[in-house]
Amino acid sequence: MNTTKLDTLAAQIKTAPDLYTLHDLLIQFEDAGATDEDDMNNRYFDPEYELGSRGVDICSLPVFGGPDPKSTEGVWSWDEDEILAGEGPFCEWEIRPRKVEAAA
Repeated sequence: MNTTKLDTLAAQIKTAPDLYTLHDLLIQFEDAGATDEDDMNNRYFDPEYELGSRGVDICSLPVFGGPDPKSTEGVWSWDEDEILAGEGPFCEWEIRPRKVEAAA
């Protein structure tokens, strides 16, 4: 695991300029931690824990404007028009229009 790369990505996550960049950085962080070397050493990479150890609370990711969603369950970030929502690995999270969130 390249800890320098993880540190750099964590810092970028804290200052992401928009929802799409944030999602991309989260996926990069997850990918950077899940290396073949870790698999060979039977170590499990937990991206949420690793982010937390670098000062990024997954429940306090940056938001980019707009009111809080009606329900924040499974919603990790938002802007005026869209939400970043999902469960499980960051690569399975998706950016959805708020109108879909309101109808759910």
